[in-house]
Amino acid sequence: MNNIKSIILDTGFLINLYSDKFALQNHCKEYYRYFLENKIDMYVSTISLAEYCVGSSLSDIELDKFRIIPFNIQHCPIAGKFAKHCIHDRDKFLHDIDRKVVMNDIKILSQAAFHKIDALITKDVKLEKIINRISSLPESELSIKYLNISRPYTDYFATELTIQFD
Repeated sequence: MNNIKSIILDTGFLINLYSDKFALQNHCKEYYRYFLENKIDMYVSTISLAEYCVGSSLSDIELDKFRIIPFNIQHCPIAGKFAKHCIHDRDKFLHDIDRKVVMNDIKILSQAAFHKIDALITKDVKLEKIINRISSLPESELSIKYLNISRPYTDYFATELTIQFD
């Protein structure tokens, strides 16, 4: 996955990065440092920022490190297409992911598709099923890699080994 040049950060990533209350904070800090060191463009949707503000303050976030994407008119047709696909055969799909399709996730994925973002990082394991379903669309605009913050960044990114000789 070393060919990732851009990534969209989900709300769960932000919450875990900026709060020392969560066990995954160290993983998020390692990812964050890796993204900065490797000049990977980090995108954040205003939708994720709004979700973050439910329990925390926007002033906690280093906004200058991110490319902020407001949900806008150009994202609407893509979001509609994605939502329609997820809602079609609704009972079977929603049962498979064991929750209602969250429209915010659909909107964020439409932004990622429109801006051709390479990857999404989250703690939401069920979001991977939504990504797979949307990606299976004929002529899908979504081509995104899924990264889960519960796994260390070295599971996804090769790192150089430093060998020291005495």
